[in-house]
Amino acid sequence: MMKLYCGCIATRVGRGTHMACMGSKKFVWNEWLCHSNYSFLVGASYPKDFIQRAAALSYQGLGLCDYNGVYGLVQAHDALKRLEVEPEQKPKFFHGIEFSLASEPDVPLNLQDTIVLMAKSKEGYRNLCSLSTLAHKDGGKKPLLPMSALDEVSKAGLICLQPMRGFIRRNKAEETLQRYAHYKELFGESFHLLLSRHLNPIEDRWIPPTLALSRHLGVKTLFSQDAYFHEAQEKYLHDIVQAIRLNQPVDQIMPHLFINEERCLRDLQTLEKRYRAFSDFEKIMDNSQHLSEQFHFSLDELKYHYPKEFIPPEHTPQTFLSHLLQTQSVKRYPAGMPDKVKYQLQKEVWLVYDLKLADYFLTVWDIVRWAREQNILCQGRGSAANSVICYILEITSLDPLSSDLLFERFLSRERGEPPDIDVDFEHERREEVIQYVYSRYGRKRAAMVANVICFRGKSAFRAIGKAFGVPEVWVNQIAEFKSMHSREEEKPPLPPDMQTAVEPYCNWDIWRTLSERIQGFPRHLGLHSGGFVLSDEDLDGLCPQEPATMEGRTVIQWSKDDIETLEIFKIDLLALGMLTALRKGFATIKEHYGETIEMYKIPAEDPQTFAMIQKGDTVGTFQIESRAQMSMLPRLKPRNFYDLVVQIGIIRPGPIQGGLIHPYIRRRQGLEPITYPDDRLIPILRRTYGVPIFQEQIMRVAMVVGGFSAGEADELRKKIGAWSLGKNMDTIVPKLREGMIRSNVAPQFVEQILDYLQGFASYGFPESHSASFALIAYASSYIKCYFPLAFYMSIINSQPMGFYSVHALIQSARREKVSFLPPDINRSQWDSSIEYLVDGKKVIRLGFHLVRGLAEGSAKELIAYREKTADRHWSTLQAFTGDAEGMNRKDLSSLAAANAFQGFGINRREAVWFMETFPRAPLLETEVPYVFDAETELERMEKDFESFSSTLDQHPIVLLKKHAWRYPIKQSLLRTSRSLMDAKKGDTVYVFGMVLIRQSPPTAKGILFVTLEDDTGFINLVCKPKTIEMFRQILWQHSFLCVSGKLQRDLDSMSILVEKAYATTAEVRPIRESEKTPPLEQHFEHVPPIRNFR
Repeated sequence: MMKLYCGCIATRVGRGTHMACMGSKKFVWNEWLCHSNYSFLVGASYPKDFIQRAAALSYQGLGLCDYNGVYGLVQAHDALKRLEVEPEQKPKFFHGIEFSLASEPDVPLNLQDTIVLMAKSKEGYRNLCSLSTLAHKDGGKKPLLPMSALDEVSKAGLICLQPMRGFIRRNKAEETLQRYAHYKELFGESFHLLLSRHLNPIEDRWIPPTLALSRHLGVKTLFSQDAYFHEAQEKYLHDIVQAIRLNQPVDQIMPHLFINEERCLRDLQTLEKRYRAFSDFEKIMDNSQHLSEQFHFSLDELKYHYPKEFIPPEHTPQTFLSHLLQTQSVKRYPAGMPDKVKYQLQKEVWLVYDLKLADYFLTVWDIVRWAREQNILCQGRGSAANSVICYILEITSLDPLSSDLLFERFLSRERGEPPDIDVDFEHERREEVIQYVYSRYGRKRAAMVANVICFRGKSAFRAIGKAFGVPEVWVNQIAEFKSMHSREEEKPPLPPDMQTAVEPYCNWDIWRTLSERIQGFPRHLGLHSGGFVLSDEDLDGLCPQEPATMEGRTVIQWSKDDIETLEIFKIDLLALGMLTALRKGFATIKEHYGETIEMYKIPAEDPQTFAMIQKGDTVGTFQIESRAQMSMLPRLKPRNFYDLVVQIGIIRPGPIQGGLIHPYIRRRQGLEPITYPDDRLIPILRRTYGVPIFQEQIMRVAMVVGGFSAGEADELRKKIGAWSLGKNMDTIVPKLREGMIRSNVAPQFVEQILDYLQGFASYGFPESHSASFALIAYASSYIKCYFPLAFYMSIINSQPMGFYSVHALIQSARREKVSFLPPDINRSQWDSSIEYLVDGKKVIRLGFHLVRGLAEGSAKELIAYREKTADRHWSTLQAFTGDAEGMNRKDLSSLAAANAFQGFGINRREAVWFMETFPRAPLLETEVPYVFDAETELERMEKDFESFSSTLDQHPIVLLKKHAWRYPIKQSLLRTSRSLMDAKKGDTVYVFGMVLIRQSPPTAKGILFVTLEDDTGFINLVCKPKTIEMFRQILWQHSFLCVSGKLQRDLDSMSILVEKAYATTAEVRPIRESEKTPPLEQHFEHVPPIRNFR
């Protein structure tokens, strides 16, 4: 008969002679419950921390049971494999999940109703994943496993563990007895109760009732520390993490915090001393040992196969691939396949067959084939461009042999991991491709790869500040201060006023330290940009799935790195805005110019196109439109396709830091002799003037003079990035040095090659990737060169994309003699469109898509009404309002603010008033007649920016010089972008412009790069840290800049090294191009209040 005491089952922990016989047999420990930070703001340690700690403490086994998913299992699995100890010294790893049985995220962890399930076998793992998928089926942030699910699903291969918390602490003894009896009925001998001793009476009071339940039900018990962090000192971090999860200051969540630091991994001596006090100690330890021996599952057992339903029944994957290669090679090589191609194709095919990868290539082919049938522009990129198979199957568009690309960069026998095929699709139509994949393979066999969203610098800093209760106003100000100095090597101290503000809440150094500590901590599960996992079986055999936050998407619980660790293949279905723009551009050219242009039939190496590229006139093009690219193009002057490949590959983060870009430029310009460390490297480095630029070159160097195999060379490629970070390169660099010495490379040249490698490590880029991008860059440049109107219209209609705003694109187009007309209620379509003037000239009519605040559905509804009217336009405002009576007043006001009604003979202010009061305006007009003043030039420009992000009148710089000059510099001293061409290197120049872009990349050592725009073009500014310190507020916060400095130029490439930035003598109002439109009453402050109806 059980004794009821305070609602719990009471018993006593046995005491007696057992305390005297310490260690009658060797003490071993299996820790059954660990919760990592991949429980998302529940645990405070990484999975690898638990594994490494368990190994260091000589644990026999360790279980990871993150909440509701397998999020951290792969990282723990990988950490276990990487342990540098003998196999028998590695702890056994148990795979589990702690499931929430009730939706109660705001309840303390100790009180939440949960159950732990662990997989003993591969079958058990599949069932575990199925239950996790079920728990997430309704989406939302709090998954829930219904108790009924435990009754209905298979429990084969699973064990059930009940922690000493949750249900028992919140319910009566009889209810707890019924619940545990139900578990015993479901799981039989596989159900266990856990006992945890945490040296506090509030915690340990639950030991007696748990033991009593065990004896009454005949359920075995196990010991567990029920760990949420791997070491005791991490308790403070766990407290902070809970405050972040609950979005409250830490001092207001005390009931949610563990009472001491005992929920960690303790050493064996401590554990034996702590738990030997139990009268059933030996029996409980035997339970743990016997249960441990039942676990035989490892993630290494997971096998993955691609779908096969598109393979005809008379074929195997291998024979069908051969059939496709034979039939489609005629299209790629109509004159016959060259011997070199035949040899490479045979080499690739045998390797693909040997590695059983045929169905992988066929799966990608099937998706690309379908997209092309739907006229969706697509192109493979990355290392896949090194493959002849991918080229023949039309997955990629670049003949790898004509470009001398290295296949081993894509696939090799020694590589030990799947190849990676990335395919870009039009960004506006990629969703069609994604839904095709789901419909073809089903939701159970197709899911996207997860992207674990982690704390970064600013988000970590803000989260810690809020956890300490620092008022948001100070969090924002201090975060802004930190951001302004983030690129500086020596960080300034916190200003005194901020120090004073922080002191009541926390120590500044602790805040900063904790912010750094949680950088990289998982925050929640996101969605990979395009990675898909497809399988011929239900994915529950691999990993659970859950609905993504984006509608229509499901996602597995593992990231890209996780599936690569397990060698699970993925397909990347990526979105590329330029492909959308090109497809629209081709259609526009065909409709309005009568010419048919196809992506891969554009005339190669067109002189006029390259002349435009050499001048840096590349605004809006692909990959060569950035400030750095446009300033480098006049120096490198690409003359052919390979020059463009190099151009794209060399302008990457850190090229100057790597020390290779300047030698390349000097050698290309003939200012420095072209030399090679060894004559055997001439074929490898000839096209890049003896300077290694691409990853494939480094691999070839290692193979030719280092004696590396293709697989070893690829391993070098992957590891070399760590060298630039000062990390240990293991034995691979010494091996390369020894290989070169054996190959009779002169010692001084050995070190020269290694110096090249270390410089390369800072910014190496795949040649295949660069070549794929160069195809699109050239296509976009060709269209811009010959059909600028169609080019700019397609780019504007494909926003958001690219480097420049709509305003910058419009102004650039106008400088190239492309004309625009404003949005008009009778002329505009949803997209911008070509309109013909009376003289036949083509112009771009801006579309309703640019009108800020106008819903697409409302605009298209208006267009449909307009098509039904006489002559397809409204002749009067009254005619329009008759059709617009049911429209949202906000949409009508947005159209009015964009001056879309000026064709009716009313000005913007009158139109806004009318639409704001519609349909009551006619009544008000008779009561209070009012005449609206005409807009000034400055007002018109500002209202244009607020309503459609640009202006078609005079450039803002011209208007500010004309009407609102507020700088202590005479305008006669100013140079425009165009007139800088007449200045000499080293001249002190004054410029004034509108800020388009600010950049301070990590490799720039605190330098700020600013791109200004005036009415004649772009001006590039370079601001060194000392200059930034003197003029920080002006350089970082002002929308317009007036500066002076030294002109730097190399051929036609120019920039200004800023020496001084000038403050205004009165406020210059910023143009709100990217802000939300303010309330209309702020725009029209002279309108009588009676008319401003809301």
